[in-house]
Amino acid sequence: MHWNADSLRLDEILIGFGSAYHQGMRVRELAEWLGATFEGDGEKELTAVAALESAGAGDVAFVRHSESGAAAQTSAAGCLIVPEEWPSPPTGP
Repeated sequence: MHWNADSLRLDEILIGFGSAYHQGMRVRELAEWLGATFEGDGEKELTAVAALESAGAGDVAFVRHSESGAAAQTSAAGCLIVPEEWPSPPTGP
């Protein structure tokens, strides 16, 4: 999911996601709420926010800087929120 770092603060995301935590939120719903674009499975259910290094399949995690690239590549997070300028993953063979 790509977001504009200048228009969105992490605390706003956590507050908004936390209010939906008890019922979960789909990737597409989170993207719509954030005004962000997403790639991949928009129906994936997210249930928590976690650190990039410890996130699991139902978690959303944040990548703030390019220095986090290696951790992002190996993260098990169900959804990564990355800056707009973050490169999209390659598709296909």
